[in-house]
Amino acid sequence: MKIKLSLLLTAALVGGFSNLSTSLADDKKPVIYVPVPPYAGLTESLVGDLAEVRTIASKDDDPHVYLPTPKELARLSVGTVYFAADLPFEATLANKLVESKSKVKIVSIVDGLDRRTFAEGEHDCHECDHGDHGDHGDHGDHGDHDDHDDHADHADHADHADHADHADHADH
Repeated sequence: MKIKLSLLLTAALVGGFSNLSTSLADDKKPVIYVPVPPYAGLTESLVGDLAEVRTIASKDDDPHVYLPTPKELARLSVGTVYFAADLPFEATLANKLVESKSKVKIVSIVDGLDRRTFAEGEHDCHECDHGDHGDHGDHGDHGDHDDHDDHADHADHADHADHADHADHADH
């Protein structure tokens, strides 16, 4: 899946950059916008120093309910390419870009991907609370744990300095 996504993203990069305006100054890098930070890392690894990669939603934003602010839309409108991943907030974002007559080229990075559909009762759990994974309060039961309390009944051996001559106590 990662290889296929990388290949699609590479194709999108080539396609996205092929129609760039020639007015882009030689010393100014194209600005690529991606919806969320995981796509930024992937894109950065592919473009290296050839472009500047920026994200729309931060790592703290929920892409299911996120809506970009007018200020974020203004920043995006000066970008060169936007790699869309079909996230819920992107439909609104694309409409706003079209309305603003932005010259940002929108390139889908998910077209052609085989998407997983969930069976009835199954769900995508990335919004679930996984906080209880570290809470393992059941460690109190150690079953076979040897507390070494069995030596308490050997109080009569306290006066023996050397156990070597007691063959029947060799297991101490």
